[in-house]
Amino acid sequence: AGAGEARGSLTVRVPESLCAWRMGPVVAEFRRRFPHVALSLTACAHDGLEQDLRQGVTDLAFLMSDSVRAGDMIVEALGVERLALVAAPSHPLAGKKRLRPGDLRGQTLVLSRADCSYRRLFEGLLDERGVTRAAGVEFSSAAALKGAVMSGLGLTLLPELAVRADVGAGRLAVLRWDEREGGPLETAVLMLRHKDKW
Repeated sequence: AGAGEARGSLTVRVPESLCAWRMGPVVAEFRRRFPHVALSLTACAHDGLEQDLRQGVTDLAFLMSDSVRAGDMIVEALGVERLALVAAPSHPLAGKKRLRPGDLRGQTLVLSRADCSYRRLFEGLLDERGVTRAAGVEFSSAAALKGAVMSGLGLTLLPELAVRADVGAGRLAVLRWDEREGGPLETAVLMLRHKDKW
Protein backbone atom coordinates (compact mmCIF):
# COMPACT_ATOMS: atom_id res chain seq x y z
CA ALA A 1 0.00 0.00 0.00
CA GLY A 2 3.04 2.26 -0.25
CA ALA A 3 3.43 2.52 3.52
CA GLY A 4 6.88 2.72 5.05
CA GLU A 5 6.34 -0.59 6.85
CA ALA A 6 4.63 -3.77 5.71
CA ARG A 7 1.01 -3.86 6.87
CA GLY A 8 -1.98 -6.08 6.28
CA SER A 9 -2.58 -9.72 6.99
CA LEU A 10 -1.08 -13.03 6.04
CA THR A 11 -2.97 -16.31 6.16
CA VAL A 12 -0.77 -19.39 6.38
CA ARG A 13 -1.79 -23.04 6.32
CA VAL A 14 0.66 -25.35 8.07
CA PRO A 15 0.52 -28.91 9.39
CA GLU A 16 -0.16 -28.97 13.13
CA SER A 17 3.05 -30.76 14.03
CA LEU A 18 5.18 -28.30 12.03
CA CYS A 19 3.30 -25.41 13.60
CA ALA A 20 3.77 -26.73 17.13
CA TRP A 21 7.41 -27.84 16.88
CA ARG A 22 9.02 -25.78 14.11
CA MET A 23 7.15 -22.51 13.57
CA GLY A 24 7.54 -20.82 16.97
CA PRO A 25 10.94 -19.23 16.28
CA VAL A 26 9.91 -18.39 12.71
CA VAL A 27 6.74 -16.61 13.81
CA ALA A 28 8.61 -14.76 16.57
CA GLU A 29 11.20 -13.49 14.06
CA PHE A 30 8.48 -12.54 11.57
CA ARG A 31 6.66 -10.53 14.27
CA ARG A 32 9.89 -8.79 15.22
CA ARG A 33 10.53 -7.78 11.62
CA PHE A 34 6.93 -7.07 10.59
CA PRO A 35 5.00 -5.98 13.71
CA HIS A 36 2.09 -4.47 11.75
CA VAL A 37 1.24 -7.64 9.80
CA ALA A 38 -1.55 -9.73 11.31
CA LEU A 39 -0.80 -13.44 11.09
CA SER A 40 -3.37 -16.21 10.92
CA LEU A 41 -2.04 -19.77 11.04
CA THR A 42 -4.50 -22.57 10.38
CA ALA A 43 -4.15 -26.33 10.27
CA CYS A 44 -3.22 -27.69 6.90
CA ALA A 45 -5.31 -30.21 5.06
CA HIS A 46 -4.27 -30.96 1.50
CA ASP A 47 -7.89 -30.97 0.29
CA GLY A 48 -8.84 -27.66 -1.29
CA LEU A 49 -5.43 -26.10 -0.63
CA GLU A 50 -4.56 -25.27 -4.24
CA GLN A 51 -7.96 -23.67 -4.81
CA ASP A 52 -7.55 -21.57 -1.64
CA LEU A 53 -4.13 -20.40 -2.82
CA ARG A 54 -5.55 -19.48 -6.23
CA GLN A 55 -8.45 -17.55 -4.70
CA GLY A 56 -6.31 -15.76 -2.11
CA VAL A 57 -8.08 -17.37 0.84
CA THR A 58 -4.64 -18.68 1.82
CA ASP A 59 -1.49 -16.68 1.08
CA LEU A 60 1.15 -19.24 1.91
CA ALA A 61 1.10 -22.94 2.73
CA PHE A 62 3.46 -25.54 4.07
CA LEU A 63 2.98 -29.22 3.25
CA MET A 64 4.61 -32.40 4.38
CA SER A 65 4.53 -34.20 1.07
CA ASP A 66 6.98 -35.51 -1.49
CA SER A 67 5.40 -33.68 -4.41
CA VAL A 68 2.68 -31.30 -5.53
CA ARG A 69 1.28 -31.16 -9.05
CA ALA A 70 0.15 -27.61 -9.76
CA GLY A 71 1.67 -25.62 -12.61
CA ASP A 72 0.51 -22.27 -11.27
CA MET A 73 2.17 -22.70 -7.85
CA ILE A 74 5.67 -21.82 -6.77
CA VAL A 75 6.84 -24.79 -4.72
CA GLU A 76 10.01 -24.56 -2.66
CA ALA A 77 11.51 -27.58 -0.91
CA LEU A 78 12.63 -26.56 2.58
CA GLY A 79 14.04 -29.85 3.80
CA VAL A 80 13.19 -33.35 4.94
CA GLU A 81 11.33 -34.26 8.11
CA ARG A 82 12.06 -37.68 9.60
CA LEU A 83 8.97 -39.60 10.67
CA ALA A 84 8.63 -42.10 13.50
CA LEU A 85 6.22 -44.98 13.87
CA VAL A 86 5.37 -45.06 17.58
CA ALA A 87 3.17 -46.95 20.03
CA ALA A 88 2.73 -47.29 23.77
CA PRO A 89 5.77 -49.01 25.35
CA SER A 90 3.49 -51.92 26.31
CA HIS A 91 2.39 -52.54 22.70
CA PRO A 92 3.36 -56.03 21.42
CA LEU A 93 5.30 -54.56 18.47
CA ALA A 94 7.33 -52.20 20.67
CA GLY A 95 9.92 -54.87 21.50
CA LYS A 96 10.30 -56.19 17.97
CA LYS A 97 13.86 -55.87 16.62
CA ARG A 98 12.83 -55.13 13.05
CA LEU A 99 9.36 -54.07 11.95
CA ARG A 100 8.36 -54.90 8.38
CA PRO A 101 5.24 -53.61 6.59
CA GLY A 102 3.59 -57.04 6.92
CA ASP A 103 3.87 -56.82 10.71
CA LEU A 104 1.20 -54.11 10.65
CA ARG A 105 -1.42 -56.54 9.34
CA GLY A 106 -4.49 -56.29 11.58
CA GLN A 107 -3.07 -53.37 13.58
CA THR A 108 -5.03 -50.21 14.40
CA LEU A 109 -3.50 -47.10 12.90
CA VAL A 110 -4.28 -43.90 14.77
CA LEU A 111 -3.66 -41.08 12.33
CA SER A 112 -4.02 -37.36 11.97
CA ARG A 113 -6.13 -35.56 9.44
CA ALA A 114 -4.35 -32.29 10.09
CA ASP A 115 -0.83 -33.35 9.10
CA CYS A 116 -1.44 -33.45 5.40
CA SER A 117 0.04 -35.90 2.95
CA TYR A 118 2.60 -38.19 4.60
CA ARG A 119 -0.25 -40.23 6.05
CA ARG A 120 -1.49 -40.99 2.53
CA LEU A 121 2.01 -42.00 1.45
CA PHE A 122 2.32 -44.41 4.37
CA GLU A 123 -1.13 -45.93 3.82
CA GLY A 124 -0.31 -46.24 0.11
CA LEU A 125 2.89 -48.12 0.94
CA LEU A 126 0.93 -50.58 3.11
CA ASP A 127 -1.78 -50.96 0.44
CA GLU A 128 0.84 -51.72 -2.23
CA ARG A 129 2.05 -54.61 -0.08
CA GLY A 130 -1.47 -55.86 0.60
CA VAL A 131 -1.32 -55.06 4.31
CA THR A 132 -4.87 -54.87 5.65
CA ARG A 133 -5.30 -53.01 8.91
CA ALA A 134 -8.01 -52.90 11.53
CA ALA A 135 -10.49 -50.04 11.20
CA GLY A 136 -8.47 -46.88 11.75
CA VAL A 137 -9.00 -44.06 14.22
CA GLU A 138 -8.59 -40.49 13.04
CA PHE A 139 -7.96 -37.36 15.10
CA SER A 140 -7.80 -33.72 14.02
CA SER A 141 -5.34 -32.93 16.83
CA ALA A 142 -1.84 -34.37 17.12
CA ALA A 143 -1.95 -33.91 20.91
CA ALA A 144 -5.18 -35.92 21.21
CA LEU A 145 -3.77 -38.55 18.86
CA LYS A 146 -0.62 -38.96 20.96
CA GLY A 147 -2.69 -39.28 24.12
CA ALA A 148 -4.76 -42.06 22.56
CA VAL A 149 -1.66 -43.93 21.41
CA MET A 150 -0.08 -43.60 24.87
CA SER A 151 -3.23 -45.25 26.22
CA GLY A 152 -2.61 -48.26 24.00
CA LEU A 153 -5.14 -47.54 21.23
CA GLY A 154 -2.77 -48.39 18.37
CA LEU A 155 0.18 -47.13 16.33
CA THR A 156 0.78 -43.73 14.81
CA LEU A 157 3.15 -42.05 12.41
CA LEU A 158 4.33 -38.56 13.36
CA PRO A 159 7.37 -36.38 12.77
CA GLU A 160 10.25 -37.46 15.04
CA LEU A 161 10.38 -33.99 16.49
CA ALA A 162 6.75 -34.25 17.62
CA VAL A 163 7.36 -37.41 19.65
CA ARG A 164 10.93 -36.90 20.87
CA ALA A 165 10.01 -35.69 24.38
CA ASP A 166 7.39 -38.44 24.87
CA VAL A 167 9.83 -41.13 23.74
CA GLY A 168 12.51 -39.71 26.08
CA ALA A 169 10.04 -39.75 28.97
CA GLY A 170 9.02 -43.36 28.26
CA ARG A 171 5.42 -42.49 27.30
CA LEU A 172 5.90 -43.67 23.70
CA ALA A 173 8.19 -46.22 22.07
CA VAL A 174 9.66 -45.89 18.58
CA LEU A 175 9.02 -49.02 16.51
CA ARG A 176 12.14 -50.12 14.65
CA TRP A 177 11.03 -49.80 11.04
CA ASP A 178 12.97 -51.89 8.51
CA GLU A 179 13.87 -49.34 5.84
CA ARG A 180 15.24 -52.06 3.54
CA GLU A 181 11.72 -53.47 3.14
CA GLY A 182 9.51 -50.48 3.86
CA GLY A 183 11.63 -47.60 2.65
CA PRO A 184 12.63 -44.61 4.77
CA LEU A 185 10.05 -42.96 6.98
CA GLU A 186 10.47 -39.36 5.92
CA THR A 187 8.71 -36.63 4.02
CA ALA A 188 9.72 -33.45 2.27
CA VAL A 189 8.61 -30.13 3.71
CA LEU A 190 7.34 -27.87 0.94
CA MET A 191 6.35 -24.21 0.89
CA LEU A 192 3.70 -23.18 -1.66
CA ARG A 193 2.33 -19.93 -2.96
CA HIS A 194 0.49 -18.90 -6.10
CA LYS A 195 2.83 -17.61 -8.82
CA ASP A 196 0.71 -14.49 -9.44
CA LYS A 197 0.36 -13.48 -5.79
CA TRP A 198 2.89 -11.52 -3.76
